[in-house]
Amino acid sequence: MISRLREKLLGHFNEQHELDCSDASGANLASSRSTEVDDDCLGCRVVGSITFGGASGYMLVQRFRISARGTPAHKALLSVLSGAFATAAVARIFL
Repeated sequence: MISRLREKLLGHFNEQHELDCSDASGANLASSRSTEVDDDCLGCRVVGSITFGGASGYMLVQRFRISARGTPAHKALLSVLSGAFATAAVARIFL
């Protein structure tokens, strides 16, 4: 029973993703790319990249906000997190 429910949920997710990744003509943009790793459309990749970029910027702003009162370990952690989110943003759009 659980396997049938899982198949039904995954089928619904795949259908919804195909609808989200379609252009006005109805062509499926997700399947137009021939990669095995991911099949996200350009819009999905751009939104994901912008999200990671925003998180990176937020971490960087917080790092400079605590510069007067923060510990060096806290500053280093925020710098590393900012770099990780920036790397994820670049990887999301190009990979």
